Amino acid sequence: MKLLEFNREKGVYNFEVENITSEFHAHPAVEILYSESGRMQIETAASVFHEVSFAVIPANMRHRIISENEPTNVLLMECNPGLLQKQLVAEQIELVNGVYVETKRRNRRELMKKLTRWVLQNEVPITLHNEILVCLDYLNSTSSDYKQMMTVLKSSINLSESRLSHMFKEEMGISLKKYLVWCRLKRAFQGVVEGRVNMYHAALESGFYDQAHLSRAFKQLLGIRPSIVYNSRTVQNLTGE
Repeated sequence: MKLLEFNREKGVYNFEVENITSEFHAHPAVEILYSESGRMQIETAASVFHEVSFAVIPANMRHRIISENEPTNVLLMECNPGLLQKQLVAEQIELVNGVYVETKRRNRRELMKKLTRWVLQNEVPITLHNEILVCLDYLNSTSSDYKQMMTVLKSSINLSESRLSHMFKEEMGISLKKYLVWCRLKRAFQGVVEGRVNMYHAALESGFYDQAHLSRAFKQLLGIRPSIVYNSRTVQNLTGE
């Protein structure tokens, strides 16, 4: 796997992988996929798309990807869906039933780079609601367990646990507990690809009980085994070693 961009602060993660055969999964990031050969298969709960060259899958939509023996560019973006929608419409990309799929082969590599630059060079918040922004800032900076996290957030935002949980799920489309796991995964991934720790220590430092706990969460949110991602080639591509 070739890592092209990994920026937790901006919420943009771009990589190129040779083979993807994922299980059904969902995560709180918009996923944009490009395959030059146009042989991807994308499955959602409602549809199966064959011979796909480019696709946009919204955050928190359960989906499955099959792209074998060819490089596939994967761009994950955590940003306000309304602002991203405007960028896509400007490129004549409009989601139908929540998904956009192209079966006609077009060179979308420059578009992938353009969208990445747009997030990196601009302030593109996930949400405009201050209470949720406080939650996100804390979740992205802590390895606390759920109970500790909720204690801090209730005090900071002055809302009950039930009200805060409902507001977060309504705004983000995912529960606070699952989003906490998502943040732990990002932190663990960053530690490994920067070469600071191995996967075992990354799991512990990020708040997982052990490596098996991390592996289960990884597969649930990203649909693949972490061993496909956490390898020496990934580290070398990021660090340039």
